[in-house]
Amino acid sequence: GRGNGIKTNIVNLVDVAKHLRVPTEYPLKFMGVEFGSLTKYKESGGEISAIINGSIPYEEMKTCLDKFIEKYILCTGCSYPEMVLRVKKNVVCGKCDSCGQRSELDNLHKLAKYITQ
Repeated sequence: GRGNGIKTNIVNLVDVAKHLRVPTEYPLKFMGVEFGSLTKYKESGGEISAIINGSIPYEEMKTCLDKFIEKYILCTGCSYPEMVLRVKKNVVCGKCDSCGQRSELDNLHKLAKYITQ
């Protein structure tokens, strides 16, 4: 692991996810899979926390978020960040709000299994 009992709280992940137009759990779960760490998302009393077990440096987190955006948010046709995720027949797909392209996204990543549940 990356430190016994150490946790990283991503304080702005809710805002980031809102701008990417995905549930907060998606980028959090993606990072958890990439870092091999457990994640926890909870809302209680107006407080929201998105936590990854371990000490994750900012630069690594940023690189990982960029990878998520590349795989699930950027259009495969026009490269604009306009993909809207959809699940069709247990397959994660996307439709670009900019150019209209429909694409099957990375369904081999463990995040796809989480999304299709």
